[in-house]
Amino acid sequence: MSEALPPILDKATMYRLLWAGRLGNTNPFYASMADWRGRDRAEEPPAWGLRSRVPGDPRGVMNLPTAEVEGYVLRTGFEADMCNISGMIDPWTAWRGHVLDTERGPCCWGAFGPREADWRSLHRDHAVHTFGSAALALLRQVLNDNSFEDVQLLRRQYPDHVIELSAMERCYGTVPHRNAVIWEVRSQCGRYEGWRRPTQGGRLA
Repeated sequence: MSEALPPILDKATMYRLLWAGRLGNTNPFYASMADWRGRDRAEEPPAWGLRSRVPGDPRGVMNLPTAEVEGYVLRTGFEADMCNISGMIDPWTAWRGHVLDTERGPCCWGAFGPREADWRSLHRDHAVHTFGSAALALLRQVLNDNSFEDVQLLRRQYPDHVIELSAMERCYGTVPHRNAVIWEVRSQCGRYEGWRRPTQGGRLA
């Protein structure tokens, strides 16, 4: 019996599934200061990002130290409009990229570093395409067994989709014993809101 699920064609559906845990391990987020104060502090990320529901809100900030989060929110009056607080985990990443299926088999499009590069510049300047058995070997290299199996399950559940993830040097996220943080799973059909085929730029391995 096929494991395929309905395609993910828009960001609203994608985020609903992601936050409900249907797409596997992801970066925890907190929708209020009360949630953030009650977080599990066993594994604090290096810094925090605050994002607003209002597009282009200048109060959005990245890489805020833990000690400065509450003061910043109170000082700027950010909480009423804030979408979420989430950990900035780039310093823990080993590999960032996309996994998708192509006519050449599975493809990984991503890079090992530099860690200080943002996602867009990392893929523009450093990303490498790897195909077939070499792509699976790369995933075996950067993911632990649990995360590797999670990614294979997503490939079966969402064929012709792009899986965007960060492979961490440690286990971290909403699901225990996983080192892959899933950021997005989206259809390759071209109708996805904000869709961009992840095969532009970069080079072959």
